[in-house]
Amino acid sequence: MRRPSLLKSVTFRLALVYAGVFGASALLLLGFVYWSTAAYLSREADAAIEAEVAVLAERYRAAGLSGLTASMLERITRRPAGSSVYLLADERLHPLVGNLSEWPAGTASPKGWVSFRLEEAGWPPGQVHLARARVFRLTGGYHLLVGRDLHELTHIQGLIVRTLLWGLAITAALTLAGGALMSRSTARRVEAVNETARVAASSCYASTPAPAGSTPRRSSRRSRTPTDCLRPLTPSCALPGPSRSVAAKASPR
Repeated sequence: MRRPSLLKSVTFRLALVYAGVFGASALLLLGFVYWSTAAYLSREADAAIEAEVAVLAERYRAAGLSGLTASMLERITRRPAGSSVYLLADERLHPLVGNLSEWPAGTASPKGWVSFRLEEAGWPPGQVHLARARVFRLTGGYHLLVGRDLHELTHIQGLIVRTLLWGLAITAALTLAGGALMSRSTARRVEAVNETARVAASSCYASTPAPAGSTPRRSSRRSRTPTDCLRPLTPSCALPGPSRSVAAKASPR
């Protein structure tokens, strides 16, 4: 008897359905984890920018434009490779003080937030960082930009995405492997039951010796089928053990 294909078995299909439902649930959960983590990191970056703005604004109110530029230069000199970006430009957006070569393109939001891309000569070819900043218009037509390079943030987000994808792939693989093992185990049990049924059915085809002293009857042309085994009074298919049926006495000749 030909065994059914693993892909066509009911248990494996049920395993596939379970894997799909579990994978969708895991994807929703991992997506929520990613969204929550990305939102938290973005809030942390905005909070760091707001802290920089508060310090520079206090210095600007205390010492004016000269105090502001001195504070910006001090911060840039102290951390030249840091993630903070500063730029003070004139009314035509020409750079005056800062670590940006030009005023970034883009339109700021009503609250003054703007996102743009950063490129540097010392970086590998094609490497571009995302940045986020707040812009202000100062007295005298000057423009101030305070922000952060989001390269570390995007790198962490990329690590989270890769980790979640690997976790989802491993989960799906384990689910499919478990479904395949369960399907094979169930198929072996079904095959054992079928083999037992075939052995029981084959006994129905064996000829039964006639009782002593009885007249042999002509054999029927119809071959026996496994259905005949369901007839309780068929002698060749009777189960072993005590029988409650009354045997008919042979009539004397």
